[in-house]
Amino acid sequence: MGAKPLGGTAPHLNHVRPWAALAMPAGVWGRSKQVRFLPCPLHMASRPAGAAVPGVVGAAARRANGGGANRGRRLGPQGRGLGLRGSRGRVHRRGDDLRDREVGLRRREVMRTPDQWDAVFMRMAHALAGRSRDPSSQFGAVIVGAGNRVLGCGFNGPPPQINDAAVPWDERPAKYGFIIHAEENAILDALGRNPAERLAGSTLYVTGFPCPGCVLRAIRAGVELVAYDRAGRVAVCVNDAARGEVARLVRTIKPGRRFAVAPVGGGQS
Repeated sequence: MGAKPLGGTAPHLNHVRPWAALAMPAGVWGRSKQVRFLPCPLHMASRPAGAAVPGVVGAAARRANGGGANRGRRLGPQGRGLGLRGSRGRVHRRGDDLRDREVGLRRREVMRTPDQWDAVFMRMAHALAGRSRDPSSQFGAVIVGAGNRVLGCGFNGPPPQINDAAVPWDERPAKYGFIIHAEENAILDALGRNPAERLAGSTLYVTGFPCPGCVLRAIRAGVELVAYDRAGRVAVCVNDAARGEVARLVRTIKPGRRFAVAPVGGGQS
């Protein structure tokens, strides 16, 4: 099978001289329009330093061009750059980074700002209050540990071993002997699910201002913050005297120990 010299068959490639043209079989021209050829080693010495070899593509171009400004660059016909090749072989074209930034900005504009964790846990406490059978007052509480992990929850009501129908719900103070406060139920639930040391440094969210007895139990369990809803329901047992007693309990905490009672999003009570 005869051979056709590149210089006579493809006039547009004559610019590659003085590099030698390779002989190509006659049938090759119909298979591919892109011809890969190498410079003649005999003429490499005459090429100026840093000059690109026109028409050389792929790895041969990188070897012929000696790296430099074209290092890592894909060269097409006539030596034109096609783009920079990334570490995984993907070609990064000019303007891709700008488009990516624009897409990121648009996504941030439409992205919803999530609620604060305090608001989320307080809503959980209010949802738990709906489980109480007390017709006059419903309270809920949630204990949250490290990493915003819920450790326990509870609402005001009798222990699970007592029949709810036997509780005198409409009689005060008779019903108080059957009902456990939401804070205490949450502490008991957390101690039953987790080791006692896991409650150290936790936060107790409650839908109303806590009574002194619940504050004492929270301190004993290792809770560091009792967060209450300022706009929540106020229990009958929480009066001015009870609030003053809670304030005295907070002031008597030993140095080096941390404990506080505060409204969600507010200052110290």
